[in-house]
Amino acid sequence: VMIGYGVGMIIKAGGSTGGFDIIALLVEKYFHIPVSLVFNTIDLSILLLQFSFHSPEQIIYGVVTVMLTAYMMNYTLMSGKGLAQIMVMSDKYSAIQNAILTQGNAGVTMLEGLKGYTNSQTQVLLSVILLSFYLLILYVCFYICHYPIGFFPIYFHQSNPHFANQC
Repeated sequence: VMIGYGVGMIIKAGGSTGGFDIIALLVEKYFHIPVSLVFNTIDLSILLLQFSFHSPEQIIYGVVTVMLTAYMMNYTLMSGKGLAQIMVMSDKYSAIQNAILTQGNAGVTMLEGLKGYTNSQTQVLLSVILLSFYLLILYVCFYICHYPIGFFPIYFHQSNPHFANQC
């Protein structure tokens, strides 16, 4: 358990232990395959090679160890990488759009909206951002508008943002 946590922390910080994780980091960098998937594939291939010269007890011990290590490494790598889908309604949509694009490191979809109270047309910004940028974007929106705006978190999701960027 502690090995998986430690390896996960090292990889998350951009480092390497000097073992198989170097291969996993290179594969992720050039082929955009998640580190955990490469790491688990390497571990699985090593376990399959054990069948020819180890006892069943040692193989079971190896499988359990790899499963626990992989779980903790994946958990550590994925922590803090949740996504939030947000909608923003404001007359200053252009400035907010620019802030999300530059400071939030995310894309923005522009939608046409209708204000329920005034029955007037408005622009609605839809974006999926990293959870770590959520408060920053919220503060930037309040700073730009100088008054409360329609800012609605719609959906929070714990996932790998690497895949979200490819959609």
